[in-house]
Amino acid sequence: MYYQNDIHPSKMPLYTLSNGEKTIKFQAMSHIGRKSFYRKVELDISRAKTAGYVLFYEWVRPGTEANKAIFDAALWVQITPELYESFSKLYWVDMQENEDFLGIKNNLDFNIDLSIDEIVELYLKKFPSKKNEIKQLQENDSILSHFWKEDITQDSSNLTMELLKRLSEKDDKQLLVLRYVNKSMLNFIIKHEGLRNFIIEKIGKPDIFSVILDDRNVHIVEEIEKSEHKKIFIIYGLMHFEWILHILQKSDPRWEIIETKYKYPITLPAELPYIFSQ
Repeated sequence: MYYQNDIHPSKMPLYTLSNGEKTIKFQAMSHIGRKSFYRKVELDISRAKTAGYVLFYEWVRPGTEANKAIFDAALWVQITPELYESFSKLYWVDMQENEDFLGIKNNLDFNIDLSIDEIVELYLKKFPSKKNEIKQLQENDSILSHFWKEDITQDSSNLTMELLKRLSEKDDKQLLVLRYVNKSMLNFIIKHEGLRNFIIEKIGKPDIFSVILDDRNVHIVEEIEKSEHKKIFIIYGLMHFEWILHILQKSDPRWEIIETKYKYPITLPAELPYIFSQ
């Protein structure tokens, strides 16, 4: 745990790419992390915009209520503020707030993500066997509401409330130890792509993740290639970069990484006492 947290914590790369015509700064993001990490990203965006860059950012746009229900059911989890509250208490981290990165220096900020409707459309196109199952559910609103919405919400809420209840029963020393342990696990997972892929496979959702990852990567590259802007700063999840680079290089072999810098998203707070000193 000491090695994962203090000696070799996870890091988020800031890649600079170029094909001789366009230059991209790709800041890999962790969607939960320390505020200090996000403040450093904001500072880099400010510097980049001063140098003539525009911002491309990740933010899945909303869709219809029916498609949101399908999306939640495919993932079998519903992201809520309460869920992130439990993350904050468990890991001593904060949620990525996209609004914090917008409007820095200017309003040249572009959402290059898909909408829930587009993701569901791609999902059903790639996995047509799901269509009959979904059609049956949609023909009966009560089933759709009960099975694909209320149950997910209830399960997520119950888990979150149980976590928060148990955390409230811990004293300060116990919470420090728990957060230290959890941070080491989070650092370990972020650093190991194979482990992240293993987790996705084992939770049984590789189909929807093939859209969330692969199809969105293709869309991002299309937005980059058709953009009139020559300098682009991108903030997007860490798991996307490798395939975005691969697709770019397949289209234009001149694309290459010319610089890499790192930030640390899951650091220990400066005020954290050395918990094993007593």
